[in-house]
Amino acid sequence: MHSNQARDTVMNRFTVLFLFSVCLAVGYAAECQVGETKQEECNSCICTEQGDFACTRKMCLPPHVKVRREISVPDPEEKQCEQGAEWKQGCNRCFCTELGEPVCTRKGCTRMPPAPVDKGSPRSVVTTCQPGTKWMEDCFECLCIEDGTPVCLRMPCKTQERPKRSPKPSGKCTPRAEWMEGDMHCFCSEGGDPYCVPKNS
Repeated sequence: MHSNQARDTVMNRFTVLFLFSVCLAVGYAAECQVGETKQEECNSCICTEQGDFACTRKMCLPPHVKVRREISVPDPEEKQCEQGAEWKQGCNRCFCTELGEPVCTRKGCTRMPPAPVDKGSPRSVVTTCQPGTKWMEDCFECLCIEDGTPVCLRMPCKTQERPKRSPKPSGKCTPRAEWMEGDMHCFCSEGGDPYCVPKNS
């Protein structure tokens, strides 16, 4: 009788250990397959080797909020422009398309007093300038237009220093993309060409 009791005790312990192992394994089951992707609101997620999702941490807008990005045509007297040129009209950014036509964003602008001319070195961020002046800033050739606004065109870099972000291969970029490159705020035209202006202009 003593051996039956010992055998039952061993079997009970084995059963408990087995059930504990099954519960433990179920509790640590992989949440996803490695490489699997999913979208959570505006964030992208990918399944890691540990079997759980790693996601970007963007602040997402509520579903009912819509962001409007419109393009408008400037005043009729400005029908032609130099392809690749960038400038500001009030608080709106404008650029010249591949067809030589100006297009601008349409934001409601508030009036602000004019900023003083920045007389620093060419590497400083110029927000206003002396009309007619030209200068080089990193890999950009800049010209000051009549209203004192700097307009810069991206040129081939002559230095060994590589820009922090360069256009896609063959000089193309994603249409309507925006990015920072050194002290320049860059935009991509509808045709995939990059154009840049000084960051604080």
